[in-house]
Amino acid sequence: MNSCPPITRSKVSWQANSASPWNTSRGAFVSCTNLIQCLVIAVAGSGLHSRKFPKSRAIFEAAAEVQAKGIRVHPEIMIPLVGFPRELKLQIGIVRRVADQVAKERQAKFKYLVGTMIEIPRAALVADQIARDAEFFSFGTNDLTQTTLGMSRDDSGSFLPAYAELDIVDANPFATIDQKGVGRLMEITRDLGRKTRADIKLGICGEHGGEPASVKFCHQLGLDYVSCSPFRIPIARLAAAQAALE
Repeated sequence: MNSCPPITRSKVSWQANSASPWNTSRGAFVSCTNLIQCLVIAVAGSGLHSRKFPKSRAIFEAAAEVQAKGIRVHPEIMIPLVGFPRELKLQIGIVRRVADQVAKERQAKFKYLVGTMIEIPRAALVADQIARDAEFFSFGTNDLTQTTLGMSRDDSGSFLPAYAELDIVDANPFATIDQKGVGRLMEITRDLGRKTRADIKLGICGEHGGEPASVKFCHQLGLDYVSCSPFRIPIARLAAAQAALE
């Protein structure tokens, strides 16, 4: 695992997408996440201003423009790759301050939710603490599978066929949810999250959201929605309907 560079003022000029979470040229490892970079900017920068967080500002500016046309809109802002409760709490604080700044500038009011993606095993294990601040969870099963199994999805084609031939895996875990491993973490997250916040919205985003067996599993878990690529939507809708009828 690579280490993050020291926090200095000169580092805050990093581009938002400069740190890729997966670098297959050196094997699968987690790098400095965009979330960490946002927090670095907030700490090392000369004060907080919403223009340092263009994605959050863009969401609320767009919401203000749409509302000005008389259209109701309720943004849901999802923070990725959270592993520590305070990590999310600090980021939510940034989002809310940006929302307040835009609301003041545009003389608007926003009704919105802030939640997180569950992509790291630690987040699943402390979901009860994370749910104190997160208003929804979305399982990012692509990365949750990578971080749980210690496998890079981009490299998996070079060894998963051999794993299947040796009966190590029953199916490609990047195509259908590994219910005994990744699925168990999803169950833990559901139970712990609802223990803290009974009405927390739970969903899944990623390619698993359009795979029939995975959709059925999500239905059994009691998730509220699945999100997937557009071309997978018809399959996902059919699978959801079949799961509801069983």
